[in-house]
Amino acid sequence: MMKSQKLALPILAGIVVAVAACSSNYEVREAYGCTGPNAAETCKYPTYATPVVIDGVAHPYLHYRNGNNGREFWLNGVWRKPDPGQPAG
Repeated sequence: MMKSQKLALPILAGIVVAVAACSSNYEVREAYGCTGPNAAETCKYPTYATPVVIDGVAHPYLHYRNGNNGREFWLNGVWRKPDPGQPAG
């Protein structure tokens, strides 16, 4: 009985790590549907109609998500925060 208890903990820890690793990349994989010519049909995130300034450059029609850290925009394959002082920020 002691052997099975010692074995169960490492297996459970491995499962928890695997699930956590997969879930953290889920939103990034989902957002890759927001690029390319079929983005309107494949993107599951809403589109922000007003131009958003990121690093001093205005970008219109970016897909966005609202998370614990505020609103983030999908730009060039990564989630980005807008420049401070914008209504979207």
